[in-house]
Amino acid sequence: MRVLVIGGSGFIGRKLVIQAPSEIDITYSYYSKPIPDSNVNSIKLNLIDKDLNWKEIIEGYDSIIICARPKGNNKSERDEVAIKTAKSFTAMVDAIQKSENNPFLLAIHGSLSYGDRNEDLVSTNSKISPIGFAQSYSIGEKPIRDYLINSGYVAIIRAPWVLGNGSWYQSMYMAPKKIPLLSKNPWMSIVYLDDLAQSAWEILLKSKPGVYHSKLTYRCKQNEFAKIITSITKKPYIKLGNIRLMFFEKQMRKSILSSIKLDDSRGSVSEEDLARQALIEKITKIHSDL
Repeated sequence: MRVLVIGGSGFIGRKLVIQAPSEIDITYSYYSKPIPDSNVNSIKLNLIDKDLNWKEIIEGYDSIIICARPKGNNKSERDEVAIKTAKSFTAMVDAIQKSENNPFLLAIHGSLSYGDRNEDLVSTNSKISPIGFAQSYSIGEKPIRDYLINSGYVAIIRAPWVLGNGSWYQSMYMAPKKIPLLSKNPWMSIVYLDDLAQSAWEILLKSKPGVYHSKLTYRCKQNEFAKIITSITKKPYIKLGNIRLMFFEKQMRKSILSSIKLDDSRGSVSEEDLARQALIEKITKIHSDL
């Protein structure tokens, strides 16, 4: 199977490339720098380049994985780049539909697409109501969602908090001198990066259209997560109420506070002691690696 990974040098994409099954003939795209010391085929590609020839780019591939998401520093910039992304994805989907081999498309989106769901258990059938960063990013992702709605040969993984080196964890919980405790205490659905990559390849090899949630590493309230970090790092924690949170950029604040209790089709398994211990081991490894 020949697979093209769009955004293969990024946080999630790189792990997908590294963990690709042996039977996969993989090529990945990068925007600025390729994966260091990698012998995998690569192409340089700017996703929002309006002159991209998608017919030529996708030719000969059996499957395409999308894990690229052009970013901005604020909502205005994110909206602007998302509109360009939507145009690019529209052209890509059009090229896929017109191609002779009709490659399977797998797109990895964020669970913030579901919005703030409080105590609800969010299933793959749940309606989306984008919040936080997803208010912007969902603009760019819309052509792929529409492709699925129109019975396209596509699967979407809605990934929650993805834990790994270089993720949100480093900036929110490693860099600060104190661990934040959020007064709202939202649900956090957490998946370790390696596990997400494994789930993605399993879904790709089945090539069955639909919306998917990967198996979670752990599901808990934010206060519990913060206290686990405190026990590992020995850092004190600090309570963040509404006043302190007002200093955060608006989309970031809404993203952090969004409560999304993701259903991974395993009942309460991801909230049990074994899952908690697995989370502790994963976080400990991140700290030892860094």
